[in-house]
Amino acid sequence: MKSAMKLIFVLYGFLGLITILYQFNIRYIACSRALGCSLSFVKGIVWSALWPVYWAIQWNWLKF
Repeated sequence: MKSAMKLIFVLYGFLGLITILYQFNIRYIACSRALGCSLSFVKGIVWSALWPVYWAIQWNWLKF
């Protein structure tokens, strides 16, 4: 069981890393002001952390 959980966390982290790189690329291109860029990058980090959970809910892997 611990091995399966470790694999899930590694996969989640890998997906989050791919997403954050993608988000940074998109947000860097769209930057216009220092404050706007900072807030946009923070939003990208938050989205990268939540994105795998969002898809798990969309694909009915997580049910509430």
